[in-house]
Amino acid sequence: MLSKYVGGRFLGSVNNFSPFRLADEHKLKGNAAYKAGHYDVARHHYTQAIFHNPNCATYWSNRSAALMMMHEYTSALDDCTQAIKLDETFTKVSLEFVRI
Repeated sequence: MLSKYVGGRFLGSVNNFSPFRLADEHKLKGNAAYKAGHYDVARHHYTQAIFHNPNCATYWSNRSAALMMMHEYTSALDDCTQAIKLDETFTKVSLEFVRI
């Protein structure tokens, strides 16, 4: 078991099959796919991360970036909007929002 801290807040213990752990694994796979220019694969992994933890603004922001690279601007804007709703102070999302 691992302890999960986000923003300094304790969220509880996390086992290997917890939603937080699965979400993080998909985020890492999405990041690797994004860096390799495989934006559709990145979108898939970010979508899976969102499925396991829909309250993480980072996952929404990352999927938005992949969607922008795929020229799916309406969907990218929707994801930016959701990320901002989850974390109004997330500067990266605000900058992506302006780019769209």
